[in-house]
Amino acid sequence: EGPEKFLGAVDGLVVRRLQERPGVYQAPVEQPQELILIRHGKSLAQEAKKQRTQPQYLDCALASEGRRQAEGIVDAVGRMEVDLIVVSPLARALETCLVAGQQLISRGVPVVVHPNIAEVGSAIPENQPRKVGQLLRDKTLSRLPHLDRVDFSRLPGTWPDNHLQRLPKRGAGRQPTDDLVDWLRH
Repeated sequence: EGPEKFLGAVDGLVVRRLQERPGVYQAPVEQPQELILIRHGKSLAQEAKKQRTQPQYLDCALASEGRRQAEGIVDAVGRMEVDLIVVSPLARALETCLVAGQQLISRGVPVVVHPNIAEVGSAIPENQPRKVGQLLRDKTLSRLPHLDRVDFSRLPGTWPDNHLQRLPKRGAGRQPTDDLVDWLRH
């Protein structure tokens, strides 16, 4: 399984080439911008298949296979030239980011958690986010290097309370991804 099989949805690590300016991430117009999406590894809930609706899978970690998937792309991700990593606030995405992106993070690439790339539209437990304090105390995440370098400041103070209710219905004006793209551009 090469990195190309692992690349995919927005619910994982988002890496984008940008030029850092004090307090702002912005790229000059003449510089081509690159967005690389890496899907999270297989979660415990995905491994459980039919039982994935059980409460014990609330915002769960990666399964052993998912951890191996993330470890399998460490070198490929480490060779990337990026200036910013943006990640979902869900545990499986954070774990994938901290494992797969460890070389980038060690080199000082900032990691920002953004609420607008969290899984939405599904009430299954693995897609229900937790408060930042719970993530920081999570037994799996807290053992990983660089969790202390993750910036959670983009999450509203009430996170995750009512995070699904704040989203517009499809076709009803601006979507969360619009806000994410605007933030990345500025």
